[in-house]
Amino acid sequence: MKDISTELVSWVRTKLDDAGHDVSVTEYKRKQGVGTPCVIISPEFQGDSAELLSGPAGYHVTEIEVVSFASTSAAAFTHAEVIRAALQGYKGTIGTASVLSVTSTEPFEKDVDKPLSGGNSLVYSVARSYRIGHN
Repeated sequence: MKDISTELVSWVRTKLDDAGHDVSVTEYKRKQGVGTPCVIISPEFQGDSAELLSGPAGYHVTEIEVVSFASTSAAAFTHAEVIRAALQGYKGTIGTASVLSVTSTEPFEKDVDKPLSGGNSLVYSVARSYRIGHN
């Protein structure tokens, strides 16, 4: 079964660059001290994506969460929205996978990380989960 979460990092970075946003894009968890703005792409389940046995042969669904971090809530939301708009209705390739469908499993979820001790800057985040059908 194919997991495209690693290939999504490059694809998302390109979409943000094309939209004029200089944003670091990485996979999995945000490490403490990583600068903002940044976008983290993490699979909802570690390992391979689920294979649908009722659909065409080789059809997989990869569930991911995309989280945008920035120093303002507006910037975090803008980066998340660029990614959502790029995924909406997308049919094409991401890495070696042919994307057949993209759905969002929940609305945007916003949060604020309090400053570390001795600091005074907040970090805003906007998260959304997606299911990407591919073969």
